[in-house]
Amino acid sequence: MAAVVAVAILLLACLLVAVRGFVRFGRRPRAAPPRPGRPRVLCVGASTIHGNVSFDIVAELARRLPDHDLVNAGVNGNTSAQVLARLPALVRDGAPDLAVVHVGANDLLAMRGSPMARDTGEPPTLAGFGANLKAIVDALRPARVALLSIQPIGERLESDVNQDIAAINAVIERTATAEHVTYLPLNERLADVIRERGTGRPAANSPVPVLRVIVLHLGLGLSLDRIGRRSGFVVHTDGLHLASAGGLIAADLIEGFVRG
Repeated sequence: MAAVVAVAILLLACLLVAVRGFVRFGRRPRAAPPRPGRPRVLCVGASTIHGNVSFDIVAELARRLPDHDLVNAGVNGNTSAQVLARLPALVRDGAPDLAVVHVGANDLLAMRGSPMARDTGEPPTLAGFGANLKAIVDALRPARVALLSIQPIGERLESDVNQDIAAINAVIERTATAEHVTYLPLNERLADVIRERGTGRPAANSPVPVLRVIVLHLGLGLSLDRIGRRSGFVVHTDGLHLASAGGLIAADLIEGFVRG
């Protein structure tokens, strides 16, 4: 009987940890109201911007830029279409002076039919992604806008998925050039680090590593860096999201854009 009770308690504890992780995963960042006299920087995108299973880039920027209002408008799992749909409300809450956009990874996962992609209706295409990205830039004007390239998926740079990431990033770079906004080469900087220090570990074509991060980081409180190291990654936590080694590079790029 004692063994049964012990197992039941252990299972209940595991369930509570998992529930805590998923509750925290679903929480959206709260935007502070605009403060007069401070430039407002809107950071919009999906999980890399949201920053609860990825390094919190926006919190790092808020620490570095105390004379600016940093707004975290990242939502886990968002595609470019979902970001575009949210923009009118975001701009209505406080028009930004500067805006940073990081979107495209979830579009790609949906295009590839990945089990990590959420069902968002009609599958996106590269052409549709480009149209959405242009519309996002238009919706953010007259703010000064920067587009971040999408990080590698896994650390095997020659993999098929990273060839597809290159196609997404080509669209991002072309859009930045055509729309006369800033292109921030996050993928390129991370690839340099991976070539220098990486083990070539691929990403799993499965949601399991992400679920593991939700439970271990948001449920148990283990650091993202520790989780990433245990999984054999240099800049990632799970092959998709960024540990501090990757997130700090993104923060450096964005800080340079804001101060430039």
